[in-house]
Amino acid sequence: MDFLKKEFLESVSVGVDDKRNIVIGGYTFTINEILESIIKPDEVENAYKKEFDRWLVEDWLPPRLDYLDDILKNHINKARFDHLCSAIEKEIVMPFIGAGMSVPSGIPTWSDSMKRLQRLSRLEEAKLLSFLQRGAFEDAASALLEKMPLRLFNEQLEQIYRRDHEAAISGPIRFLPEIFSSTILTTNYDTILEDLYKNRNNAFDSILYGTGIEDYRPLRADGSQCLLKIHGDFRLPRTRVLTKEEYDRFYLNTSKTCNEMSIILKNNSLLFLGCSLLNDRTMQLMYNLSKTDENFPRHFAFMKDPKDGEKMRDREHFLAERNISTIWYPDDHNMCLESLLVGIMDRAGVL
Repeated sequence: MDFLKKEFLESVSVGVDDKRNIVIGGYTFTINEILESIIKPDEVENAYKKEFDRWLVEDWLPPRLDYLDDILKNHINKARFDHLCSAIEKEIVMPFIGAGMSVPSGIPTWSDSMKRLQRLSRLEEAKLLSFLQRGAFEDAASALLEKMPLRLFNEQLEQIYRRDHEAAISGPIRFLPEIFSSTILTTNYDTILEDLYKNRNNAFDSILYGTGIEDYRPLRADGSQCLLKIHGDFRLPRTRVLTKEEYDRFYLNTSKTCNEMSIILKNNSLLFLGCSLLNDRTMQLMYNLSKTDENFPRHFAFMKDPKDGEKMRDREHFLAERNISTIWYPDDHNMCLESLLVGIMDRAGVL
């Protein structure tokens, strides 16, 4: 949990008491002790570690476990969460990471990305909004590309998804390396996942882009830790799946990539994180597979509660048709996702 030390340092209070002692967190030091620490760094390091451990257990962890308890009281969340934790313990769960997990690190949502592209295109803003309002992201991307030069389109995407490596990776995504050390799927074009795992000294053995996922099974058979960027990378336009035409080629029923995706979906339980799970191509493929395969595996998702009975039923029915069990959480997106991931870590005994 060393990645939380920056958060710990930001939370530590520093002051001076009425005896002019230095108070740092739960520790008090005289001026002489501070001066002696310069020549006794081991004692300072030991005190730092003790205070960090205390902060982790007494200050940081309790509110997250309280959030988790509140989440698991709603609907049938607890039973589904128990099922998920059991599946993770058996190492049969593969996380599927959507755009929502990159937003806390400064990467825009799909809608915001399209709006930024529109500024330099000749596509009318009202036309773009009509696509976005009905969730037609593929059509929006195609329409934008038709109204601007390809090189400009590619350059703008690169600017949108390129991350400042001096900036911190933030949000619930930070907890993934503590839980998952095998294959990860993502539709994201950014490099946050590869940067995150590399920073934790757990870099992926192989990163496959777009149609390159056809090579996944031989690599996985060798025990490789793989990142499958199924819709490509912002730096590699040829790997990208963004426009309607690119989606049509990737998800063509007879294509090798669609076949490989089908095999992955049939042989793993997925945990969807940061995904809207609307009627996109992945959901369409899952529906077709679930309908024709009575042994299609159980998948899981963490999603925001719509707080409307009819909408909840509609979503439950839609997701059940794809064999997705959803754990619903309330408003605080980042805190709730973080609490759920911390709960998984707590169950696995890795806190």
